[in-house]
Amino acid sequence: MNNDNKLILEPDNDISTSDQTNNCEEITLLKDDIEIGQKPFDINEDPCIKNLNILYKIVLFIFITVSILSLGKLIEDYTIIFNVNITEIQSDKCADYLYGCCEIYDTCSVSSDEFSYTHLTIDPRVVHKHDSIGINCPRVIDMINDYMEKYGEISCSSSRYGCCELNFICDMREYYQQFYNESNYYTIRAYQSNVNHNYISKSMGISKVDEIGSNCPKHYNLIMEYEQGNLNDNSNSNIYIQFIIILLCIIICKFIYSCKR
Repeated sequence: MNNDNKLILEPDNDISTSDQTNNCEEITLLKDDIEIGQKPFDINEDPCIKNLNILYKIVLFIFITVSILSLGKLIEDYTIIFNVNITEIQSDKCADYLYGCCEIYDTCSVSSDEFSYTHLTIDPRVVHKHDSIGINCPRVIDMINDYMEKYGEISCSSSRYGCCELNFICDMREYYQQFYNESNYYTIRAYQSNVNHNYISKSMGISKVDEIGSNCPKHYNLIMEYEQGNLNDNSNSNIYIQFIIILLCIIICKFIYSCKR
């Protein structure tokens, strides 16, 4: 019995010694690899993982930025709504609003050293002044650009009678006079300079059907389009969104390319 036990234990001792020898050899090889400059693989050094970390930081930055801007816009809109009475929102009378209706200045002239103008009002249920100057009100130049983007055509300049044009300088001159508190003398000089340089009207991208442009939109047409919601889109927001989408597409493409490599 004792001899049998010895026969069983002896192979176990041999296996244990062999395992220890192999482990020592592996440790020795690992040390040799480190000594010759072959460091262990680090997953953070992988180009794909690096780009993924960069992508995560950029997306996080964009998310935080958009969230802050959206929150600011929400607070601004809430403040405006909170400060306006419910009766004002439903009223179509300019007198029912603290600062009155938004206006655009469609015609102007200089006579006896006086700058005079006419104006058209916009339905206050759509938009009304938030201050005495009306810095939130749409301007003619912006409405023309929006109208041209929605209804205009590139080929109108080569048409028989050319493009429809609309005066925007009267609106600009009167608004600037109020915004910058310009003197009447300065406004007249600026307006006359605009006239001399033929900088008074802007193309609407619409082809004239006759020499007088009987089909051309007028200022009241712009107001009608604006009141119907066709010209008051937030184009800047659309540009920002497009820029963010393009930026993300570029980053994702770069990430996929580096991972494939």
